[in-house]
Amino acid sequence: MLANLDLLDAFNAKLFPPRQLNFILYNPTAERRSASISIPPAQGHEVRLSRDGQSIGGTVQVPGQAWVRLLAEY
Repeated sequence: MLANLDLLDAFNAKLFPPRQLNFILYNPTAERRSASISIPPAQGHEVRLSRDGQSIGGTVQVPGQAWVRLLAEY
């Protein structure tokens, strides 16, 4: 499950979606899973994904019954 943490606020709705998006990626299963992340609002621009400040590729490994916080920048 991938949840976007950036809420739409009417004050800056013109800026939505932002160029930095925060996510929680959750794996409810007991086994390690991998997930490929794509960000459609980037409209073909390069997306940089990071986890705990470290750049990662487009595929994320999530341990069983765990979550990771991701930052997508484009």
